[in-house]
Amino acid sequence: MVTANAMMEQEPPVGLALQPTWHNRGWLLPVAMALLTNRISRDTLARGLFLAYSERNPLRREEGTLKGNQIYFAKLPDGDDIVFFERLAAALNAQRPGAMEVLIGTAAAAVQANGAAGDPETTREALVLARVGQGRFRTQLLERWAGRCCATGLAEAKLLRASHIMPWKVANNQQRLDVYNGLLLSAGYDAAFDAHLITLSDGGVWECDPNFSAEARVRAGLGEIDRNVVTGLTAAHSHYLAHHRKTAQEKWNRAE
Repeated sequence: MVTANAMMEQEPPVGLALQPTWHNRGWLLPVAMALLTNRISRDTLARGLFLAYSERNPLRREEGTLKGNQIYFAKLPDGDDIVFFERLAAALNAQRPGAMEVLIGTAAAAVQANGAAGDPETTREALVLARVGQGRFRTQLLERWAGRCCATGLAEAKLLRASHIMPWKVANNQQRLDVYNGLLLSAGYDAAFDAHLITLSDGGVWECDPNFSAEARVRAGLGEIDRNVVTGLTAAHSHYLAHHRKTAQEKWNRAE
C-alpha cells in the first residue's frame, strides 16, 4: 500500500544491475507491504477479472488461457481497480487475517508523518475500508439497522453485508460513503440485490425479476421475500433506490 508520493531517485536499488534499456534515473515509491505465506499464481488471482474486461485490457491467448500483459504503474479503468483490490484483499485476509487493517493503519500514519494532504487522504482511507466491508460505512449501517438485516432481521454480524444501493463503480466519493446509499443485508439478499435480481420500492416492498422463479428464490434463502418488508427507509434513500429500480428494470426488459 502506497505511503507517500513517488520521488525522483538517482540510484537504482542495491543489488539491481542497470540493464541496457533502463535509464539511470528512476522513481522511488514508498510502500507498506504484507507478504503472503503461500504463493498464489497469476492465473488464480486474475481469473474472472481480466476475462470480464477483455475489450479494455491488452490480452493474449496462450494455450487456451487469456493472460494480461505485464505493466508497471498502470492506471486501471474506473471500477476495475476496486474489483482487483478486493481480490487482493481477500487473498491476503485468507492467509493473514487482519493484515489489511494493519496495512491501512501503517499507510495512514506514514502519510500523516509525511505531511500529505489530510482530508483527501482521510477520504481515501474511508473509501478503502468501506469497500472491504469495514470502517465507518459498515458501522453506520449496523447502527442504523440495529445490527440486523433490514429484510430478514438476521442478527449474525458475520453474515451481514454493507450493501450499496447505487453501485460503487457509478457512485461518486460522497455517495459511496453516504449511509443512505446503503442497506444492511444478509448474504443472500445482498447477492440478489447486487445482481439486480431484486430491487426495492420506496415503501420497502421487494420487487423481483420475472425470471427469478419462486423455486430459485427459496433455494437462495429468499423464500419469504414478499413478507420481508423493509421499514425505516427515508426520503434520503429515494434517489438511490430510484437508480437501482431503473437499472433493474432495464436488465429485466433486456432479458425478456
